[in-house]
Order: sequence, then structure tokens, then C-alpha cells
Amino acid sequence: MARSKEYISLSDAARYSGCYSQEYLSLRARQGKLKATKIGRNWITTKEWLDEYLERVNNY
Repeated sequence: MARSKEYISLSDAARYSGCYSQEYLSLRARQGKLKATKIGRNWITTKEWLDEYLERVNNY
């Protein structure tokens, strides 16, 4: 059985990352650099997607 993704808000993602603001993560989501989904006015992502993004930018 496939496990459903646990979504987090970008403000929670910013706290989890420890180095990026919610506004910056929102910009990266709009640019398509951070995998995220928009629900109404709010962007949400997963820790898995955020970890993938952080790994990409840290290896750049």
C-alpha cells in the first residue's frame, strides 16, 4: 500500500530548513525550483521535497 505524503506549510518548511524564509521558499515554488502544491492562497510541500531541494542547492 502506498504511503500518502504528509504536507507541511512553507512556514513550517522554513523552520525545518533553518536557513530559508517562507517568502523565499514561496518564490522558489512559484519558479518551479521547489516541488510544492498550491491550495487556495497557500503553498504546501513535503519534507521529502524540501530535502531534495536543499540537497540540490547545497551540491551546486
